[in-house]
Amino acid sequence: MHSVSSAARLCGVSPSTLRAWERRYGVVEPIRTEGGYRVYDDAALRRLTRMSSLIASGWSPRHAAAYVMNDGDGEGAPLPVATEEVRPDPVPPTPEEEAEHIEVIMQAAEALDAPRVSDELDFAFSIHSFDDLVDIWLGPILVATGKAWAEGRLSVAGEHFLSAGIERRLSKAFDEASHTRVTGPRVVIGTPRGSRHTIGAFAFATSLRRNGCDVTYLGADVPPDAWLHAVTSRTADIVCVSVPTTDDAVAAGETVSLLAESHPELRIYVGGSGRSGVTATGSIHLDGTVSESAKRILADHAEATGADEPAASTETEAASSEPSAATDAASTRERATA
Repeated sequence: MHSVSSAARLCGVSPSTLRAWERRYGVVEPIRTEGGYRVYDDAALRRLTRMSSLIASGWSPRHAAAYVMNDGDGEGAPLPVATEEVRPDPVPPTPEEEAEHIEVIMQAAEALDAPRVSDELDFAFSIHSFDDLVDIWLGPILVATGKAWAEGRLSVAGEHFLSAGIERRLSKAFDEASHTRVTGPRVVIGTPRGSRHTIGAFAFATSLRRNGCDVTYLGADVPPDAWLHAVTSRTADIVCVSVPTTDDAVAAGETVSLLAESHPELRIYVGGSGRSGVTATGSIHLDGTVSESAKRILADHAEATGADEPAASTETEAASSEPSAATDAASTRERATA
């Protein structure tokens, strides 16, 4: 028999991902010991190992689970080759599946169920590429959070609890991106004075770092003089000011004006739902998704300097802007909780 942690280690996945496979797809049914602990027998372990291998070869979790369940434990059978003929549509979850998953997360957040929220967030980060996570998943989950809060389903504690969980996983992705070879411009990114909603800015900072930029992430509530110090100290090529709500536009404009006056050569981008309110001379508005906006910045820099654009980042399963139109929806939640 194998414990959850032992089975996860042998399969090469996290315990929370293993539990999510079990709960969402019914791939295995653990055995309960007399003490109430969940354990897996050898047949279950073989199923989980095969599912992990199929996903690693390019299958979607949904199709891998269906294959493993139809194939039994597959003892002694070779894994199918992940060709286009065999591998069925390795695509992200359908909109219906996404909506169902978001509702599960909301229910867990409402109950302040830490293990369940952790499991579901780990699952979301495992089934999406980073670009899909921030372009497709992040906005809807934050909108759902704001709606649940506005309807009284989700307390402020629950909203902060869920946001903190997302930020922890973005932090991990940001740290992992530090291993990416730096080939792009030096970028300073954060939110203006008074703005404390940072998930979109953090997601965008991570995307830029994954694309080879030398990123200095300042976080929340950054006054203009601190922006100036960071830009000067880092000899930044580019600044990205995240404007989560229209209430942040004035402060963002002050930052843009100061930086444009002191560093006229600097390219200053603004994004987020409040970006249209920033009219300061020198501001460049980002209107695409997170990944599109990151690529635009790289292309603009390459054109301005005559340098080659850095190669696109390599996607990993273990992912996950508000600085762009992609997370305008995310800012709906931020306005609701501001």
